[in-house]
Amino acid sequence: MSFKHRKFAAIVAEKFFYFTIIGLASGVGSMISPGPGPGEYLLRWDLSKIVITASVGMAMGTFVGVIDARNWLKSYWKTVHALAEVGKDPASVFPPAQPRARTPFWP
Repeated sequence: MSFKHRKFAAIVAEKFFYFTIIGLASGVGSMISPGPGPGEYLLRWDLSKIVITASVGMAMGTFVGVIDARNWLKSYWKTVHALAEVGKDPASVFPPAQPRARTPFWP
């Protein structure tokens, strides 16, 4: 997988997880209601609200991530073409990924 494909996937994944978390938080927030006394609040669990808001968050995250990644990809190609017009090698700005040593998660 090339640099631009990994970057595209990373942007979409970042927006996907961000909007999913926001969706889950808004689902839990929508279940909070005023309690019987002043300064008291009740949390009434409703799984359907969590599922709906998380689903909407996932859909929005995918949509916004693809749009953001497409904008990044367009600017990437503009930079490559601008460098080619000047006579510079675009590979000097966007080097291919070098494999790195993998380290285990445990000592």
